[in-house]
Amino acid sequence: MYKQLAKMEMDESRQYLMHQRRVEALELLQTELNPNAYQIRMLEFGAELADIYSEMYELEVKKPKKSMSSINRVASKCIENSFYFTDIIYKKEDKSEKFEYAQSILNLELSVASKLTKWFTSDPQERIDKTKEALDIYKKLEVYIQEYKEFKGSELEMSDQF
Repeated sequence: MYKQLAKMEMDESRQYLMHQRRVEALELLQTELNPNAYQIRMLEFGAELADIYSEMYELEVKKPKKSMSSINRVASKCIENSFYFTDIIYKKEDKSEKFEYAQSILNLELSVASKLTKWFTSDPQERIDKTKEALDIYKKLEVYIQEYKEFKGSELEMSDQF
């Protein structure tokens, strides 16, 4: 409900609060559910939380008085939840399961890399480190996309045989 309301709200501070409510609800569920019994639901919560934090990040960046620590805190939460989702998917052995979430993987990884390259800091070494992390994500994504193409190619060959 708050997701839809936030889209209609004109006041960005109220949008932020609505997203914060969504975060609180999902994080509460994440702590209460058994990750072994609800693995798919936990994956979805991770992706949804990453998306919410990404929206909150955009709102933080738009603020006239920006707080570097606040922006980086929201970016870190987005990155943390994205990695929760992507790490599990990358480890899957079954190719059909691994590529079932291909669109989500692309969106999350590109979002994370974007936040890393825009990291707010005055330390040049930290900026270099964050940019290297983003480059690693792009390389990992390149391998994933290549595997996806190979999988889809073999899947198309199998469907032609039938």
